[in-house]
Amino acid sequence: MRRDLVARQAPDPFELVLLNIVTHGNVARACRECNVERSSFYWRINSDPVYLDRYTRAKHLGMHALADEIIEIADTCNPKESHKTHLRVEARKWLLSKLAPKVYGERFAALHAENVNLVPPMVVIQPAEITRGEPISDDGIAES
Repeated sequence: MRRDLVARQAPDPFELVLLNIVTHGNVARACRECNVERSSFYWRINSDPVYLDRYTRAKHLGMHALADEIIEIADTCNPKESHKTHLRVEARKWLLSKLAPKVYGERFAALHAENVNLVPPMVVIQPAEITRGEPISDDGIAES
């Protein structure tokens, strides 16, 4: 096939969807911008293992693009729309924490390697230790 014919062929719309997923991390938005039905896109993913692998890699890269978008949203925040900006950032943070919890989830470090007993030990007083009628000093010991 001649090179000039190859260069004039229209790009595969499904390839454009993958590129858009890498850029934005959102399948619905990518399909909408490329005029591809989501059902057709998902059918192609399920029917072709090579395409499924490419989609998986695109989604992985799209998650990092979404994290970069959080920084961009926060950096270009308009004080008048701070509530809207906060919602946009929080929604993306929540989604990233669910899609990639090891990378973007909250980390809770253990404070101690050993078991820690948070309940103080109880002091049991034997009946022989109870004295009657003797004054008790400030340290709790009966004076004799």
